[in-house]
Amino acid sequence: MLATYKNYKGWNKELYINYSESYHTGFSNFTLKYELPSGYTLISSSDVDPQSATSTGKVEVDNVKEISVVVTKEMSAVTKKAGDVEIRVWGREDMKDSKVQVLQMMSAALPSLSQKIGAYPHHQFDVFIDQTASMEYPGLVTVTQYGQSFYYDAVVHELVHQWFYGMVSNDPYYEGWLDEGMTEYTTSLYQNNYTSSTARKLYPVETKPSNSDLTALADGKLSKALYGQPTLKLKELQESLEQEDRWKFIHTYFELYKYKQVTTKEFIRFTKAYFEMKDDSFFKDWLKLD
Repeated sequence: MLATYKNYKGWNKELYINYSESYHTGFSNFTLKYELPSGYTLISSSDVDPQSATSTGKVEVDNVKEISVVVTKEMSAVTKKAGDVEIRVWGREDMKDSKVQVLQMMSAALPSLSQKIGAYPHHQFDVFIDQTASMEYPGLVTVTQYGQSFYYDAVVHELVHQWFYGMVSNDPYYEGWLDEGMTEYTTSLYQNNYTSSTARKLYPVETKPSNSDLTALADGKLSKALYGQPTLKLKELQESLEQEDRWKFIHTYFELYKYKQVTTKEFIRFTKAYFEMKDDSFFKDWLKLD
């Protein structure tokens, strides 16, 4: 992958961290040529994946931060159209009930979030249920096989990442809260519940600054700083607003910064302007302001 560049520090290449995303890329166009063993199917971030097992081919996807590819022989999908988006939930044959549950959740959540945040950018959305980490990629997410309440939290969270990470970019090594915090807050707003996250428990706000770099967030500090604290602070900020006005904040933020990179400094500038704040006092107890 191509490194990004910062004027004040040069090429942005950091150590690999195994407990969170530690790499930062810009938006690119991808062409992938593949050659598969017989009987295997390829599913990717592309909107035009093969519909059946094909031994060779090519997929293309434009203007994404990365491309994700799954090659499978044992998984099948249940599908449903939500507007012009085909939702496909993949799993093994013994996961039929789970696949149907997740498909129902996504067929409701995806069009609703597209209306509230902004247009979903792909014509397919693939969900993979398996014994794996829950993780987001352009047009494709993975979710751990666990249970219905977990699915509801985790799948919606990973879906929201299609906007915050997928289109509004940030440097996750230094400012991962800008996608995880915005995603968790938006997930909580959609569910109208700010304390139910089974995947990532929302913690009290007493923790490290949310824009600490990843080396400072080991030993259980990451979930508090990146997920819980920003969610609770954004909830506090908008406590007096009607639900519709909370969504308006998210929609305005998204439309202004889609396909751009946001920093903590820029988020503060935007939020102060949006809410007509006179100083930085709201941010000083949970963000580094230097």
